[in-house]
Amino acid sequence: LTFLFQRNYSPELLSYWFEIFECFRRLLLSSFLPVIGGFLGSTVQIAVAVCVSLVAIKTYTYYMPFDDVTDDYIAEITQWQFFAIIQCALLMQVAPASQEDTIGLVFLAIALVVVPLVFIMFAQDLLQLRSELKKAAQVETATHELFEEEEEQGSETGHFVSMEQPKASEINPDS
Repeated sequence: LTFLFQRNYSPELLSYWFEIFECFRRLLLSSFLPVIGGFLGSTVQIAVAVCVSLVAIKTYTYYMPFDDVTDDYIAEITQWQFFAIIQCALLMQVAPASQEDTIGLVFLAIALVVVPLVFIMFAQDLLQLRSELKKAAQVETATHELFEEEEEQGSETGHFVSMEQPKASEINPDS
């Protein structure tokens, strides 16, 4: 249960506003939509779900609320997938009954081809980011080692200027 108490959001965010936004989004999609569907019909219900989904996508993309960048990307991808599912539901709602089987097969093909392609592209981006981070860490390590070598060489030849204050015993009052 420690994950409940760990901070997962960026420090720039004000306390728990994003958690409040997420709860509000979930309530809209799970509790408010059936009420709308009962009064106005399922097409309006799906249209409202599309609007809520687009607002959520924009919020996740703009604020990038998580500490880890990969968490932000995964959250955005899931929001886009939810949007695609809502679009499929809308198309199935307005399609004639005779075309339902064909449309179902098209959506199945989309789900089996497009979603894995998105994950493959995402994995490639993560691997590229990982290699760039490794290169940056190697450069930082090499720079640190070079600085230590120069520091050692400078102290041996007397050309090293120390930033430390001299001790009282090192100061010669006669000179």
